[in-house]
Amino acid sequence: MVTPGAIAAIFSSFLALCDPGDQVLIPDPGWPNYAMIATMQRLDADHYPLRFDRGFKPDVNAIERLITPKTKVILLNSPSNPTGTLLEDSDLAALLGLAADHDVWVISDEVYDEIVFERSVAPAAAAQGHPERVITVWSFSKTYSMTGWRVGYALAP
Repeated sequence: MVTPGAIAAIFSSFLALCDPGDQVLIPDPGWPNYAMIATMQRLDADHYPLRFDRGFKPDVNAIERLITPKTKVILLNSPSNPTGTLLEDSDLAALLGLAADHDVWVISDEVYDEIVFERSVAPAAAAQGHPERVITVWSFSKTYSMTGWRVGYALAP
């Protein structure tokens, strides 16, 4: 799906997966527009912590404690805005396993996927297993310095 910016892909994904009153889990610290989108759609946005002492990586157990029967989405962002944290394959596998165990979707915001220094590109969430429950979002804005063009895209089952 091609969208007018990555934010439209995230907005559309929330809209497709959630009803008003449903819960979405978003990173904290994280890009403020995630919470804005949830508010606009009358969703309950709960923040899972990205703590300095963990290298700003999500704690699977902390996220699991936030999951309720109303949880529909865990939003991941790697490389992270604003921390720059890059999730490893093992991190993604654990988070995707958690989502699968609880029948929750993952929206993976990967707009900074090619702006990494440790390897050629960041690991992709959908490549780690359970791709039937993952929507991955990218943008031309960051990778190709096309911010004014407003071109995003998403891959979904």
